[in-house]
Amino acid sequence: MKSQAAAVTEPDVERKERVKLRWALLRQALLGSASSPPASSHDESIPTDATGVNGGAITGTEYSMNSFQGFGVLDRRILSDKEATAQLWYQKTFNGCTANTKNTDEWSIVHNSYTTNKGKKITFPTREVKQSQQSQSTIQDRVEALLSHRTHGVDNTGNVRVWDAEATLAGFLLSVVFNGTDTVGCNGNGVDNTNLSSLKDNLHSMLTNTGTNEKEETIKNILELGAGQAGLAGLSLAAAFISDNDERDNRLEDRANMNPLHLVLTDGHPKCVSNNTVCAEMMKQASNSLKIDTSLLLWDSSQSGAEACRQLNRLLTNNPVESVEDGQYQLCLASDCVHFQEFHDGLLLTIARALAVNGVALLCQPRRGTSLDNFRTLVNELNASGNGKPLFEVHLFDDFYPKRYDPNWHRPLLLALKKLVVIFN
Repeated sequence: MKSQAAAVTEPDVERKERVKLRWALLRQALLGSASSPPASSHDESIPTDATGVNGGAITGTEYSMNSFQGFGVLDRRILSDKEATAQLWYQKTFNGCTANTKNTDEWSIVHNSYTTNKGKKITFPTREVKQSQQSQSTIQDRVEALLSHRTHGVDNTGNVRVWDAEATLAGFLLSVVFNGTDTVGCNGNGVDNTNLSSLKDNLHSMLTNTGTNEKEETIKNILELGAGQAGLAGLSLAAAFISDNDERDNRLEDRANMNPLHLVLTDGHPKCVSNNTVCAEMMKQASNSLKIDTSLLLWDSSQSGAEACRQLNRLLTNNPVESVEDGQYQLCLASDCVHFQEFHDGLLLTIARALAVNGVALLCQPRRGTSLDNFRTLVNELNASGNGKPLFEVHLFDDFYPKRYDPNWHRPLLLALKKLVVIFN
């Protein structure tokens, strides 16, 4: 008979050590201690940037959830003050922007770019909280962040960083617009996924006005839920619609004839909405025809939530008091929004209330234990259809980042929902 000590496997020991070190990281974050968590016997050098942007200041151990840099779908680079202030869009935005922000906040201007299969570059700026600001915040700031759900009805995670699922969804959308059917869909085993390829084909037709199906409506109204501090996914599509019109891809020859794009960025945290307003102002400097609104929106399954969605739908009309019976958005985006399961019903009903019939919602997030599966169960219970689909083959990361990379927490999955019928509440 094996002894009890022998029954403790190496994975068990490693799991306990990982949990212990993560608690140490949490203690350091709350107390602002300058000291690092205890070193592990497996310690190795890690990137200092947890957001996929150069110049980050987050430090920790290989066991931190934030030590995985992300998939780098977008090239994200922090601009120096000199680079940023030299941009015309920067001068126009910050000379006239009235968005409210705390004076103690420090911001970075991030240059986001995506390169298509044909070498075309799509670029756009965002403003994001400097990671050094996170480590320099006071205990009072940290307590306010922890109690955000009580103060604002929503957590503070959107103000912490831009999560990789947001950048992944942005890259996916840009690949659909500019690469079209050239993109390859794979499941977790690297096998071509015909369902994902079909989704890409349909989205490409809807986004680029090249659909041959008369019933297929061109996407002109886009809603992002839980946009966080930068609204990266929504702004990536805005950038796609206004970028380099003289060098259009053949698939985009009719872009000038497309319906004007109306993008609405929403979040439940007022600080996120405030910074989204700044990001929207920077983007709008590039095009007079681009309309971007920002709005505070909590996911609420009650009648109050239904009225909030009606107001959201009225944003798309010329008459703010016009009666709107059903959703008006052809595309709804959400990144890493299903991790808090107490918000599942509110999120799902918000999507249902905002989407037009035949509209599509794209939710990109890691599995995070049973969270995504439970959300899908809720969808099935409401007689909707949905299926999480991996976007990338990730075995390379499994091989080279055995501790930093955990597919349960880091690999984004795409959940696509298509609204089939009208709802009235």
